[in-house]
Amino acid sequence: MKNQINLQVHSKKHKKFKGEISVLSNAIFEAAALENLHLAIARFPSALFAGQWQGVQWDHDDVTCLRSCLMKPEQLDWIERIWEALDRATNSVLKK
Repeated sequence: MKNQINLQVHSKKHKKFKGEISVLSNAIFEAAALENLHLAIARFPSALFAGQWQGVQWDHDDVTCLRSCLMKPEQLDWIERIWEALDRATNSVLKK
């Protein structure tokens, strides 16, 4: 398998403050662990996303995001289950 970098950003449009995005990222991180989906937390400079997230008011210099990667070709067999677990975790947080 050839090395590839594939970065995807998923965000909710209704979050206006960076602090809210970071709080949700941390909550989804915790909920995903309960689904046996172990992600990572990454902090990025807000300027990296400012041009893409035009409705966000940047109240901090950085934003907390979830990070995950597939390292082995056989992990592709799990992608549907991974997305389902992430979807359940995200929905459980957003329904609160």
